[in-house]
Amino acid sequence: MLATASILILTSIVFGQVSDVSKPDETEVVRILEPYFQGQAASYEFFLDAAHTRKAQLVEKPVMRWTAEGNLGAVWVWTLHGRVEVIGCLGAYVNAAGKYEAFHEFHSATLKPLQKVEISNVRTWESQKPGVELRPLDSAPEPSASDKLRLVQMRTIAREFEVELNPGTKKTHQLRLATAPLFRYQSDNPDLIDGAIFSYLQDNGTDPECLLMVEARKASDGIQWYYAPLRFTWRPLRLTHRSQVVWQVAEHNEFWKSRILRDQYVTCSLGVLNLDSIRGTQKENP
Repeated sequence: MLATASILILTSIVFGQVSDVSKPDETEVVRILEPYFQGQAASYEFFLDAAHTRKAQLVEKPVMRWTAEGNLGAVWVWTLHGRVEVIGCLGAYVNAAGKYEAFHEFHSATLKPLQKVEISNVRTWESQKPGVELRPLDSAPEPSASDKLRLVQMRTIAREFEVELNPGTKKTHQLRLATAPLFRYQSDNPDLIDGAIFSYLQDNGTDPECLLMVEARKASDGIQWYYAPLRFTWRPLRLTHRSQVVWQVAEHNEFWKSRILRDQYVTCSLGVLNLDSIRGTQKENP
C-alpha cells in the first residue's frame, strides 16, 4: 500500500495535480476570504447625488454569510439616513478548473439613479434608472403602530410571495424564504416608517438568489405597505403574489457585453484568487 501511495503522489506531481492535495477546506477558505472581502467592501463609495454630498455608509459587518456546493460569499448593505440604498455580495465560486474565482454583485435600492462607480476597476456601473420601483400592496392591512407587530406583518407579506428560478424550464427551482429578514431598518426620513429586506434561497445551500424589499411609508391617505423585488442572480426569475405573476426578469447577460453596465443589478467576475498570496498578506498585516 505504501508503494501504491508513492506512485499516486508521484503521478500527481507529474501531471500538476499536487495542489489538490493541499487545497484548503471550505472553513479555511472562508477564514481567508472574509477579511479580504471586508476590505474590498469598505473601499466602495456609493453616492446618491452628482455633488457627492450624499454618500451611503457601509454597515460594518456583513448581514449574511452563505455557502452553496463549495461556492461562498457574504452580503453587505450600504445605508443613508438608515435606509438601505445598495446591497452587494462579494464572493467566490469554484470554476471548471477547480479554482476559486472572485465575483462582486450589487443591486441599487435607490429611489433615484445612483452615481457612477467603478466595480473593482473592471467595470463601470452607470445606471440611469432608480434602483427600485416601490409598488403599493393594496391587499395588506395598515402598518401597525407597534414595532414588533410591524415585523410580524412584514414576515407575513414576504410569505405571500413565491419565487421561481429558471421559470418554465426543466431546471425550474422553487426558492425558499429565509426564516429571518436579511436586514431590518428604520430611517430618520419621516416618510419611511419601517423596512426590511427578505431573501429567497435555493435548496442546495444558503445563497440568496432573489431579494424582496418591504417598506411601510406615508401615503396620501395614511400609511401603506410597499414592496420591490431585487434580482440577485444572472438567471431568470419569476415572482408571484397570491397566485398572480407580478414580476419576471430574463437572463441577465449585460456583464458579458460591455465594460459600462447600466442596469440596476450588476455582477462581475474578477478572476482567479491566489489564496496563498491573500493568506500571506494577512500574516504580514494582522
